[in-house]
Amino acid sequence: MSTTALQRPARNRKSPPPAEKRPLTGNLHTEPRGSKMPFQVRIPAEIRRDFKSHAVNRDMDYNDLFVEVWQFWKEHNS
Repeated sequence: MSTTALQRPARNRKSPPPAEKRPLTGNLHTEPRGSKMPFQVRIPAEIRRDFKSHAVNRDMDYNDLFVEVWQFWKEHNS
């Protein structure tokens, strides 16, 4: 009985080439106006529930409610 060792196929371990990015111009640390970025904060669960229910009761998106509250705060505290 003769045994023959089978060769395993070679694996391609290279990662795909990086995606092309748009050229950076001007200030390298700013995003275009109107683009949305994630903003995470740690708040108590009760306040989070209250904020979400406030948005739902007014048929608003959470992001829109936060922006509205922030604009109000800036107007009255700056």
